[in-house]
Amino acid sequence: MGQDVPQDFVLAHMWYSIGAKASSGDERKTSLENRNHVAAQMTTSQIGKAHEMARHCQDTRFKECE
Repeated sequence: MGQDVPQDFVLAHMWYSIGAKASSGDERKTSLENRNHVAAQMTTSQIGKAHEMARHCQDTRFKECE
């Protein structure tokens, strides 16, 4: 639920993007909806950073995910 932890929209967007890419059907739809909800609260620069972080995370096989 994310209670009692700092909100980090960039990290949330990154993980929802990774989840959407790795899933299909209803799970993919839910991940994309959640990512879009988070994105509505972000700047264009933050969204770009989240995409960059998702690519890096996947390129390193999840060893360097921020």
